[in-house]
Amino acid sequence: WWDLHYEPQLRPALRATPSSNVHVWEEKRFKGKETRDADYYGIWDLKEGPLVVPGTYTLKLKAGTQELSQKVTVLKDPNSPGTEADVLAQAKMSLDIYNDVNTVSTMISQLEWTRKQIEELSKMVKAGKDNNSLKALTELDSKTRVLEDKLLQPTIAEGDLKSFRHPLQLYFQLLWLGAEVGTGAADVSGSPDLPPSQPEIDVYKLLHERLADAKAGFDELYKKTIPAFNDIMGKQHLQIVPTPQVIER
Repeated sequence: WWDLHYEPQLRPALRATPSSNVHVWEEKRFKGKETRDADYYGIWDLKEGPLVVPGTYTLKLKAGTQELSQKVTVLKDPNSPGTEADVLAQAKMSLDIYNDVNTVSTMISQLEWTRKQIEELSKMVKAGKDNNSLKALTELDSKTRVLEDKLLQPTIAEGDLKSFRHPLQLYFQLLWLGAEVGTGAADVSGSPDLPPSQPEIDVYKLLHERLADAKAGFDELYKKTIPAFNDIMGKQHLQIVPTPQVIER
């Protein structure tokens, strides 16, 4: 079977201990785990990929060295008021949002790896009473958190699924916009066979610009800030090791 969707969205993996809930790893739901999901009430259906457009597709089945293939035609709903052009316009924006969500997810996961490293290194320098190194680590952590807070509201890291104490940030803003434009989620009905409205187009443009700004800060962190930190702290063997892109589904 095939649900006619693209692969599920990439999911951020939270690893650092939030300062506002230092006992988060003691909670029963997280015990024994190394990561936490970035969950929020009502978002579970948002993690699907967008619907494919009507057309002919090739399905492939591999078993050992044998590969079988068969054509399948996806039809447009004959009861839908949308035209083929409407469906294509909707699908294009849904894919653009999908790709942006995957970019944000990957950025959050890498920032969480870095913050986890800072967290562990800080424990070591505290034990050694190395105040200068601790200050440098604290400053680096602050820069990393400022960037991550633009992508994901801090209350999510606490494990609070229904918190309204902080406005949604880029990750959830894009997810909910994808629901509006696509197949919906929770109490959002969606409009998968109709073209994006002008407000949806305007909001996406704004969010995409914010993502470009966050990406510039992300690149500066990993290409300049962390290498500069490593150069200074290398003699104390306190280097942050950059991690590869993390793929979570």
